[in-house]
Amino acid sequence: ASALQGLAVGARAEAPRLARRMASDPLAAVRQAAGQALETTGEATACAAAFAAALGDEVAEVRCLALAVLGRLDESVAGIHAAAVAARLEDADPTVRVAASRCLGCLAGAGEGQAFALAWRLEDEDAAAWWSAVEVLSQMGQTAASILTARLEDPDPMVRRLMGTALSHMGRSATAHMAELAARLKDEDFLVRRRVVEAVSGLRGLALPTEDASRTIGDTREVTEAVSSSFEMLGDGDAPSRCGAQEALHQLGTSVAIQAALADKLSHESEAKRRHAACALSLSGSLGGCGAALHGMLQDRSVDVRASAAQAFGRLADLARASELVALSGLPSPALAAATATLGGQLPRRWKAGPPQMVARRSAAEALGCLGPLASSQVGPLVEMLKDPDASVRARAAEALGRIGPEARPLAQAALADASCLDRGAAVRAAATQALGRVQATELAGHLTRRLEDPSPRVRSCASEALWQLGAAGADALAPLLGCGNEAVASQAGETLVAMGNAADPHREALQRFLRERPATLPAP
Repeated sequence: ASALQGLAVGARAEAPRLARRMASDPLAAVRQAAGQALETTGEATACAAAFAAALGDEVAEVRCLALAVLGRLDESVAGIHAAAVAARLEDADPTVRVAASRCLGCLAGAGEGQAFALAWRLEDEDAAAWWSAVEVLSQMGQTAASILTARLEDPDPMVRRLMGTALSHMGRSATAHMAELAARLKDEDFLVRRRVVEAVSGLRGLALPTEDASRTIGDTREVTEAVSSSFEMLGDGDAPSRCGAQEALHQLGTSVAIQAALADKLSHESEAKRRHAACALSLSGSLGGCGAALHGMLQDRSVDVRASAAQAFGRLADLARASELVALSGLPSPALAAATATLGGQLPRRWKAGPPQMVARRSAAEALGCLGPLASSQVGPLVEMLKDPDASVRARAAEALGRIGPEARPLAQAALADASCLDRGAAVRAAATQALGRVQATELAGHLTRRLEDPSPRVRSCASEALWQLGAAGADALAPLLGCGNEAVASQAGETLVAMGNAADPHREALQRFLRERPATLPAP
C-alpha cells in the first residue's frame, strides 16, 4: 500500500496501473490505497468508470472511498454514474448509505433525478443515514420539496421538526407548498411551529415556479393563508414562536396579502385579535387600505387595543393620525375612569408596570417620537406630557421632543430645561437633557454644563453628548470648566472638547495646557 501511494508522486502514466490494482488486488487495504493514489495523480476524472466499478467492492471502506471521489469529480463526468451511486442507498452498511446520500448531493442536477431513491432513506433505521438523506433533499429542487412537505404530516413530532428545518433551507423550491407550511403553523408541537415559521419567513419576495413569470408570492392565495396563520401565532404560548410569527409577517407583508388576511380582524370581537391585527399591520410596513379601520381602533373600548393602534401608527409614520395620537394621550380624567370601568377593573398582566391609561399615553408619546419632524405640529401636547404623573410617560415625551428636532425648540426648551434639572426621575432628566442637544438649544449651553454635576451617571453622559451636539456654543460653555475645582467635571469637559474636534479650535491652547497636566487620562486632541 505504501508503494502504491509512492507511485502517485510519479508520472500520470501510472494511473491505469493503479486503476487495475483498485479493481483486482485481493487485499482490501491495497485496493483502498490504490484508489487514494489514483485520485492524487489527477487522473481520477479519466478513471471515473473505475471508481464506479469500485462501488460494488465487498469492503465498505473501499465503497465509501469510491463514493467520496465521485462526489468530488465534475458533475458532467460523475453524473453518468448517478444511478449506480443511488443503488448504494440500499447498502447494508449505514456508513455507505450516508456516503451515497452525500455523493448524490454533490452531483447537483444529476442527483436530483434520484430524489425518490433518497425518499426511501427517510425510513432508514440508522439516524445518520436518515439525516444525511434529509440534508441532501433540502439542497434539491421541487420534487424534493414535495417529498419533505409530505412528511410534515408524520405522527412523530421529531420528524415534523426536522422537515420544517429542512424546508426552511430550500428557498424558492418550497414556495409552492405555502399552504402546507401554513397548516403546520397550527401544529400541536411548539417546536414544529418554530421550525415551520422560520421556513415561511424565508420566502420573502420569491417568485413562484409557474409559467406566469409576473406572478409573485405576494399576489397569491397561499401567502394570504400564510399571513393569516402567522397572525394567529402572535398569540402563541411559545415566545420564540411569537417572535418567528412577527418576522414572518414582516418578511411576507405586502399591502395585498396583509389586507386580505387582516381586513376582518381589525374589528374582531376578540380584544386579543384586534390587538394582534394592529401589530401585524405595523409589521407589514404599509397601511394599505386599512387606515380607516386602524384609526377606529384609537377609540376602541380597550386601552390595550388603543395602545397597540398608537404603536402601529407610530411605526408606519402616518402624519395624518398625529392628532388622534395626541387625543389618545390626553384623555381627561372622566374618560380615563370610563376606560378603566370598561375593563371591569381587570388589568392585563402586561400592564404590571402601571395602569392601562398610562400605557396608552406612553404608547402615544412613543408613536409621536417615531414620526420625528413630521410631528412638529404636536409639540404643545408633548410639552404638556412632561407634567404627566408617570415618569415613563414624561421620559417618552422628552425623547419625542428631541426626535422632532430644532422645530420643537421655541415651545419646548424651557419645559425641557426644567425637566432636566427638577424631575425626580433620572431617566426623565437624562431624556430631557439629551433632547436639549437635539433641539439645538444653544442659549441653554450653560444650563447643560451644570448637568455635568448631576448625581446620575446617565444624566452626566447625556449632558456631555448634548453639549457636543451644540458645537461651538457647547465648546464655549465647556472651556471655563477646564480649570474648575471639580476634578470629575473638568475631566468630562476635557473629554467632550477633545471629541468636538474643530468646533473646539478657539480653546485649543487651554485644552492642550489642560491635557499636559493629565496625560494618562485623556486622549490627545
